[in-house]
Amino acid sequence: MHTVLVFRKSKSYLYKMSLQNHSLLISIEQKMCVINGQKVLADNDLAELLNVSSVQLKAKVRANPDRFPDDFAFILSNVQYITFFKKEAYKQSRIYVFTLMGIMQAANLFNTKRAVDISIQLIEYVAANVDVFKWLEIVNEKKF
Repeated sequence: MHTVLVFRKSKSYLYKMSLQNHSLLISIEQKMCVINGQKVLADNDLAELLNVSSVQLKAKVRANPDRFPDDFAFILSNVQYITFFKKEAYKQSRIYVFTLMGIMQAANLFNTKRAVDISIQLIEYVAANVDVFKWLEIVNEKKF
């Protein structure tokens, strides 16, 4: 038995949604870089985006390792951070980077208005831009 999801949104709603997401996505995109073929955002930039400290973000990630598989988040060395982000590394030894899925997952760990807004906007963006049936095929192939 298959479940079919039907989204009935007006064109004006989708246009308004895309404008709201546009500024958020631009701010995220400007801070991302490509590592191993994946666009990633550094933990300090994600923490700033979520209006939390990077210490709080890292503590939540360490407390919830099952929520962050390697295709959601991974750790860079200071040298890698400097190389890819062209910024001076901060003194902490573990620098996490997050893919789009990791950004959504991290936003779901915090119960702040900003984190909830970011999570909703990213989910709406992905839902509007992903072929759901192709995505379901990929998920089914992973056989969780």
